[in-house]
Amino acid sequence: LAEKESGWHISAVNARAEQFGTFTIDGMARRMQEQAPVLSTLLGALLNSNPTRTQRQRQFSEEQVRSAVDPSAVEMDVTWGKEDEYWYAEQKAAQLKKRHRRAVERRDALLLIRRVVVTSILTFSTNQQCNALAAVMGMFFHSTSTPELVVEVFAHAGLSLSLTTVHKMVNSLSKSANNELRERAKTKILAFAYDNFDMDFKSWSPTIDNPRDTLKHATSALAFPLEHDVTPEDLECCIALWNTNRLNP
Repeated sequence: LAEKESGWHISAVNARAEQFGTFTIDGMARRMQEQAPVLSTLLGALLNSNPTRTQRQRQFSEEQVRSAVDPSAVEMDVTWGKEDEYWYAEQKAAQLKKRHRRAVERRDALLLIRRVVVTSILTFSTNQQCNALAAVMGMFFHSTSTPELVVEVFAHAGLSLSLTTVHKMVNSLSKSANNELRERAKTKILAFAYDNFDMDFKSWSPTIDNPRDTLKHATSALAFPLEHDVTPEDLECCIALWNTNRLNP
């Protein structure tokens, strides 16, 4: 799992956006099951090592479904008939079954995530370049402006890359996006949208060099390709637009 062939290696200086777009916990779990089935089974057993509790929860849910709700205990303005009682019990049982199914799916999903996290820590500790989950977590922390101290704690636990590595990865992705944008702009079938926005960088300790005026004004640009087989010739419409413009003298 820690080898490069596993596909879990993300280079900080050569990171690609596709590596983050195709990353999924389910994908890591499937690959772990294929390449290390014994380890996957072992972790699953350790993470759910109290079968009595699981069985008790399942029995409790099944008893709720079987018993449903006594219609006579519900206060209504009309008298219950046999058909009313039947449909009420059927509807309530269906709701409880759905709730039970969701609880089971949620518990299984949490166990799957924990199994992948433990495996990621083990492989990252074995090979520092096997860092798929740590890289994704590092980018998530960067995008959400997580405090550096928190990032360092997760990095020491093997759940994230260090701040220096995350910054290198961000710079690499920025350069890659910039180069791709330049190449796409050469095709002349790219549309641009601009937007002005304000950012308030709050300062807890204002100084002479850092006054209280923390409001900054900026402009963002969005470039997106034109779909539906648009060609550069289709965009040569300036003359036609000017001829139909009411401001044209």
